Amino acid sequence: KMDKPLKGVLVIDCSSMAAAPLCARCLADWGAEVIKIEPPKGDPTRVDNPMHDTRFAYYNSGKKGIVINQKTEKGAEITDKLLSKADVFLTNYRMPALKKLGLDYETLSAKFPGLIWAHLSGYGEFGPDKDAPGYDTASFWARSGLMNGIVEKGESIILPPPAFGDTMSSSALAGGIAAALYQ
Repeated sequence: KMDKPLKGVLVIDCSSMAAAPLCARCLADWGAEVIKIEPPKGDPTRVDNPMHDTRFAYYNSGKKGIVINQKTEKGAEITDKLLSKADVFLTNYRMPALKKLGLDYETLSAKFPGLIWAHLSGYGEFGPDKDAPGYDTASFWARSGLMNGIVEKGESIILPPPAFGDTMSSSALAGGIAAALYQ
């Protein structure tokens, strides 16, 4: 039987698609209680197309779920109530949206000083694309050069497996969160 080293840790997961949800799933696998907040339309991975149903289940297994319209006053109150009890806030929302919702680091650290704020973005905190949406194929494979760099000269670029870079990014963030919890 595997121990659950994060038992007693509460994670609020405001994320979608693959990388950040996979990170939260890892934390749940390690024993954390993870509550995934979805907007009224749902996580795009859930609703994009039927092929994604299996992916949504995989990326989000072991979590509890709640639908909250965080754009409303009542939704913000519910989110704050959850965050007041949380150890970790995990998101991959773009920074302009986080600021608009009051979920940016500056706002949450002032309200909840002990909260670990974990943000995963496609292009990092700085630069011209910092607020652009980033997905595995474009952000990890194409921009890094891996798509072209691991094939022999003259061959076609590879077709990367789904969420390969997302999986590596999520694992790195889960390790960072675990280190922050330990510290």
